[in-house]
Amino acid sequence: MNSYPHDFEDLRGRLLSLETQNRQFKQLGVAALIVAASVVVMGQASLRKTVEANEFILRDNSGNARARFGMDEKNFSAAQLVLYDEKGGERVKIDSGAGALPFGGTVRLSDEHGLTRVYLSSSSMVGGTLSLLDHKGVPGTVLHTGWAELPDVTVGVATTARLALAAKDKEARGLLYVDGDNAARLSLKGADDRKSLRLGPTWVAFGDTPKAIFYPGGLYVNDEEGFPANLGVSHLATPRTGEAHRTSAASLVLFDKDKNVIWKAP
Repeated sequence: MNSYPHDFEDLRGRLLSLETQNRQFKQLGVAALIVAASVVVMGQASLRKTVEANEFILRDNSGNARARFGMDEKNFSAAQLVLYDEKGGERVKIDSGAGALPFGGTVRLSDEHGLTRVYLSSSSMVGGTLSLLDHKGVPGTVLHTGWAELPDVTVGVATTARLALAAKDKEARGLLYVDGDNAARLSLKGADDRKSLRLGPTWVAFGDTPKAIFYPGGLYVNDEEGFPANLGVSHLATPRTGEAHRTSAASLVLFDKDKNVIWKAP
């Protein structure tokens, strides 16, 4: 018998089987490409996804609100982020401020009793302010950057940047500030609310109405009755001619109440 026909049929069956497997591999490859492309497209779409809401609340495992991000309708529709402790007490509050007002964002840090202990704010009128408060909510330290010159009742002049140290009565007892002439000054007050010490760029004064002033090259003193004396450099003028002259640092000049020279040496 001739075996060739059987061999040909066997070979033909193998070729058909290979073609079937090849088609299956191609179909699997196309399906894999489609799945991979879909994953990439969905991943890109998720990156561009926008979630909109009026309020977001973060809760712990016990269901307690621990953070809130939303709008404060009572505060001119300002955006707020508030963080709470495990008892529901407000510990951190960040406020965006209202665009219709000259006050910008604020940050408040509170203790376990709900009292604000640190207050940070910004304003287009007065600049940035950092306040540190005591256990009664009274500011003890206030740092103000001062973008605009404002009158300060503490020193009686226009000031910009200033650092204030307050007492329990909320009155500033120590003030480091920059005046309207861009000169740095230091003012200290006593318990009687009087300025006990003032420092300027070129002078040191003692007393609310200075009883003693140190300046380059001299010392000026004044008593309760208004009789001053000057030890060191003095700038004097001759009444008849108006001629001005300057004494040396080794001089002593005494004046009457009207600032007229009554004695000097040399």
